[in-house]
Amino acid sequence: MIYGWGLPRTETSRLDLMDFGRNAKAPQFGRFGTLNVRYGKAKKGQPPRLRNVLSVMGWAVGSVEDYVENVRPRFGFPDFGQVLESIVMRDRETNTSRGFGFVTFSSSPEAEAAINGLNGQELDGNLITVSAAASRPTGGGGRLQGQQLEI
Repeated sequence: MIYGWGLPRTETSRLDLMDFGRNAKAPQFGRFGTLNVRYGKAKKGQPPRLRNVLSVMGWAVGSVEDYVENVRPRFGFPDFGQVLESIVMRDRETNTSRGFGFVTFSSSPEAEAAINGLNGQELDGNLITVSAAASRPTGGGGRLQGQQLEI
């Protein structure tokens, strides 16, 4: 998907989520409007060249956004146990992230380890709060398997 920005492999190997930013001229791309390349090709004896690459291909932005919001959370907790499900809560009208989600582990000890290990840590430049999800009274429905965390 980095092909959408035309970067060589050597420049993409050091990219991180914090390298994406907004582009005022292309608000449709949201927070993925520009890509700040911090480790561009350097000339002999010079430090890496810094440059910004504008997003122009909607499919590439959509792929990165889908990865960040849906795929990446599943792999952010491998040290704590088996993740059964991860959900990012979205706004009904704009379909953008509401800033929190839920991760379901296969057991309570795994969930407790994740709470103890991740609460108050930094993720993508933001401090996160990790706690056990509170049950909401419902009129019936399915049962939750495993232990669910609110992130």
